[in-house]
Amino acid sequence: MLQRRLRCLRRCRRSQQHPDRKTREPVAATTTAKIIYRGYELGAAFTYVGLKANVLEFMPPLTLTEDEVTEGAAIVDQAIADVSAGKVSDADVASFMMW
Repeated sequence: MLQRRLRCLRRCRRSQQHPDRKTREPVAATTTAKIIYRGYELGAAFTYVGLKANVLEFMPPLTLTEDEVTEGAAIVDQAIADVSAGKVSDADVASFMMW
């Protein structure tokens, strides 16, 4: 079950993080920030890192259960879908953007 969810997230990440499959341009940091913001609204806490601030970073506790993994993966899936659908504005994330 966990392996299947991780594969799904990898597919989502690949499709979301590289919208232009030919140039492999990463998404803007604002888009990543929107995913973090929406995930927080939905009940998950994760952050973004990387030179272009386009990498999602998860820091689960060592006591994480499979049910919690499933719930967390669903939240990340929903956050990515909501941002892709335009449900999070630039104004929503402007206050915590660090640049």
